[in-house]
Amino acid sequence: MAVSDFAQRYFELSNQDPYVQSVIRPGQLLVKRMPFEYGAVVGGPAPDQPLTLAAGPVQETMITLADSDFVLTSLSICVNITVNGDMKFNRNLTIQIQDTSTGKRFFSAPTVTSLVGGGGGFPFIFPAPRVIRPNTGLLITAQNRDTALNYNAMYVTFGGSRFFYENNR
Repeated sequence: MAVSDFAQRYFELSNQDPYVQSVIRPGQLLVKRMPFEYGAVVGGPAPDQPLTLAAGPVQETMITLADSDFVLTSLSICVNITVNGDMKFNRNLTIQIQDTSTGKRFFSAPTVTSLVGGGGGFPFIFPAPRVIRPNTGLLITAQNRDTALNYNAMYVTFGGSRFFYENNR
């Protein structure tokens, strides 16, 4: 069982990292960390609303799993022009994300996706991790600001880790 002994020791040592310490719930025992990504699609073909200038803001809610905190560290955003079309980056679209459990918004105003969603397939890395509690809805609002081009859908990927505690409270 040397592998599991090694894995356990690595887990214990890596939990001492200041980054991990900054997001652990006070008074809770962290028993597992798992890299994880949540994905959401905003817009799309009927019955959804494609991202057109005329449509205005289009929304979608993504719900986190109920058994763990999610520590968000990165965000990736792309769009396609047609269903099954290739992915485009750095377009003239805005995004706002709201944590519905707290009412807090990620950005002070809707923000151009190329500034907060990475570019060319590379994610945007947040300067500080953001803890999202279990079973939380993230309301994603996307808006096309392009006067010459309509989009089918926006694909948003939240990257980070799930944190599991001894007593899931």
